[in-house]
Parts: sequence; structure tokens; C-alpha cells
Amino acid sequence: MKILTWLVVLPLFVVVAAFAVGNRGTVTIELDPLPLAFSGPLYLVVMAAAFIGLLAGGGATWMAGAKWRREARRGRRRIRLLASELEQLRAQAATVAATEDEIPAASQAPPEAPEAIADKRQPL
Repeated sequence: MKILTWLVVLPLFVVVAAFAVGNRGTVTIELDPLPLAFSGPLYLVVMAAAFIGLLAGGGATWMAGAKWRREARRGRRRIRLLASELEQLRAQAATVAATEDEIPAASQAPPEAPEAIADKRQPL
């Protein structure tokens, strides 16, 4: 990976250095409605404009991704909630399984329905 980085960065550095050496002439940037004017070498003005554009593009991309970051946060919160609920249900299932061991086997006769019990009662 380090070699790949150098294969990209080194030629880029050479191109930027050649651009800076070839464009040392002074230019003046005037912001017409405002009384502001900047003078500097052409390579510096171009690099500053590229850097400002890089910051603006990064900021726009970051703001556009806010929806997906919010959705990811909600998803992580939901996963934590469901994981804790799953743990509670597993503990409850273990408790039920432990109590089932104490319940008599199903081969025994089931309890009679309330109607059957009422029929067997003797009048007073």
C-alpha cells in the first residue's frame, strides 16, 4: 500500500512543482463590488483556489451524508435495543425451561375442565 501511495504522490508532487516554477508571474485578484484586491504569484492563486474548492466540496459532501450518518446512528441504537431485548428473552426462556423440568410429565392425565368438576359436585 505504501508503494501505491508513493506511485500517486510523487508524480503529483512533480507536476505541482513544475506548475509552480513555470507560473511565477504576479497576478492581481480583485473582488469587483468589494474594495478587496489580492496580489500574488499565479501558482499560489491557483493552488489557493483549488484548496478552497477542496474544502467546499468536502463540506458539501459531509453535509449530504448527514442523512446516512443519522440513519446509521439510529440503526446502531436499534441493534443495541434489540440485543438487550434478546438477552432478556433468553433469560426468560431459560427460567421457563428450568420450571418445566419441575412440571409433571405430559403422560399424566390433564386436569379436568371446570364443567366436569361442576357435574361431580353433590348438592347440599
